[in-house]
Amino acid sequence: MCGAACFTPPARRANKKRLRIFSSSIKIAESETQQVKSPTDVGTGKAKDEKAPLSEITEVLNERFGTQFMEEAQLFFQQIKEKACKNKQVIQTALANPLDKFELGIRKLIEDFMIERMTENDEIVTRYMSDQEFQGSARTILAKAIFTARRGRSPLMNVAAASKSQR
Repeated sequence: MCGAACFTPPARRANKKRLRIFSSSIKIAESETQQVKSPTDVGTGKAKDEKAPLSEITEVLNERFGTQFMEEAQLFFQQIKEKACKNKQVIQTALANPLDKFELGIRKLIEDFMIERMTENDEIVTRYMSDQEFQGSARTILAKAIFTARRGRSPLMNVAAASKSQR
């Protein structure tokens, strides 16, 4: 028996030999970090979406749907985002999927977060309107935060610091 060499044409044997001569290993220094891109990027043919900060959400929604949301609506979306970022199911879905599959995977969760946020906001308003002590504390903290923001200091006041100064 002559083996595989009998069936390989001479030119091909020579190419294999040349390739073999030039083969070597790649050495990577330990300090270099190497990243491998996911194959989900290959062949999609889609233009990459620009990342829009939450401040642009109200602008986009108003433009596309004729709504009149103000900048305050951004805080609502920020609350949803913060809640979602702490949710184990959302985290696992984000780590295991590309953006398009992730979006489909959390559709119901986002609806649940929105309903939950609406309920929590309703609870705060109800408590504010019915509990004079709660109303007094909340009003003092909000007044200080608004006053400070309008006077050009930090736009976000630390609520803990505000409540300490109340004592």
